[in-house]
Amino acid sequence: MEEARYVQGVEDHAAEKGVLGGLKVKNVVTGDVSDLKVSGLFFAIGHEPAAKFLDGQLELDEDGYVVTKPSTTKTSVVGVFTAGDVQDKSYRQAITAAGTDEMRLFSSGYLICQLPFLNSSIEPKFLPYQIYWKKTYKRTIKKHCQI
Repeated sequence: MEEARYVQGVEDHAAEKGVLGGLKVKNVVTGDVSDLKVSGLFFAIGHEPAAKFLDGQLELDEDGYVVTKPSTTKTSVVGVFTAGDVQDKSYRQAITAAGTDEMRLFSSGYLICQLPFLNSSIEPKFLPYQIYWKKTYKRTIKKHCQI
């Protein structure tokens, strides 16, 4: 690799026989547009959280990410969980977004299982999650509660 450039403005692309050969890029500081020969392009998405619409409803940090309790997907509002690009400041990778989505799924399932007991003096006991894979690869998650 000769050089990596981070640009925010790709104006156009050039291709020959379906193969990428160049880009017209815009310098976000000066506004200058120039041609750049390339043989590869990597898209970086999710590097800016799309959570502005949550401001005033959930706690956001100074960079606009949803604040979660450490090592969880719990937000500042009970029963609201978050995952992926809106809360991952460190890695910002699709695989970590998928991982935190699994955490969010388990956390919300745990909360749903607790709902009947929230206004009760009965302390619930929880059995482990049971995950079943169907032939169609659709996943269903069952959480069994017992008193």
